Amino acid sequence: MLDFVLNILYALVALGVVGGILGLLLSLSETEDGEKISPPLENLTCLPLHFKDGSYPQVHCKGGAGKARYVFMYKGINDCTALYRLFKGNKLCKYACLEMGSCVRVCPNGAIHREEGGTMVVDPEVCIACGSCISVCPTGVLRYIPRTADYYVACNSIEDGPNTTATCTVGCIGCRICERRSVDGGFIIERHLAKINYSKQGERHHAAEDCPTKCIVKHEFNS
Repeated sequence: MLDFVLNILYALVALGVVGGILGLLLSLSETEDGEKISPPLENLTCLPLHFKDGSYPQVHCKGGAGKARYVFMYKGINDCTALYRLFKGNKLCKYACLEMGSCVRVCPNGAIHREEGGTMVVDPEVCIACGSCISVCPTGVLRYIPRTADYYVACNSIEDGPNTTATCTVGCIGCRICERRSVDGGFIIERHLAKINYSKQGERHHAAEDCPTKCIVKHEFNS
């Protein structure tokens, strides 16, 4: 019986301590006039790691209307995954942006917009790098790049040169011109696709200028 009473007393003491801490926090959130003070945003929001380290997801595809080859007209549900379940999309390239805008609809900050050709682009100044867009993209065309990047390779295809040329006019064909023209720019070719090692600080504009398909694009966005 004594143990039962002691346990109740301990519980009441614990509740009193917790209540006191909460009361102190509430009192600190008010001015002398009783006006509520909103805590700083960073104390309320658990921002993802990628936001803190300066990277965000960008759409690595510019193969929209007039550039990519389409194999059928899609009239179904306006959803990228639904379209992907039909032959992995209506484009000949199976790694491309499917243009249904699933990423746009799940973005909590309105950071994703449709470009003139139909493909999507992410505004680095608005994106909070939550990763919601990546979770609904069936082709993996959204990949992280630094917010401070000067260029990025706007292609996601790992097909060889001839096959990529047959599917899209702005796809990377793995020609390695970028490696030769911007030796210190961090360009590497993996599975026929150019990628950039951003830890390398060399120039990259010569690679972009001489890229035969112009898939190395300037990283800029005006909100």
